[in-house]
Amino acid sequence: MRSFVNFFLERYSEILQQSLQHLYLTTVALFFAILVGVLVGIILSRFPKISTLIISFLGAIQTIPSLALLGFSLFFCPDFTCL
Repeated sequence: MRSFVNFFLERYSEILQQSLQHLYLTTVALFFAILVGVLVGIILSRFPKISTLIISFLGAIQTIPSLALLGFSLFFCPDFTCL
């Protein structure tokens, strides 16, 4: 535990700089995601037929990461004891 604290004390300025950079990049990405999401939502609200198709497609796309995670978990732990 002492080496962990020493690590932070020795690299305090670098950790602070990297943390602020991470916060900045996350904020910028979140801003653009909200901007794109609101604009797409406004556009799709004007075209109900297209919105149903696009929302269904995006819902299917969102399931891909969880299916991949399930595949990895079944590969590494086929008897479900680690789930």
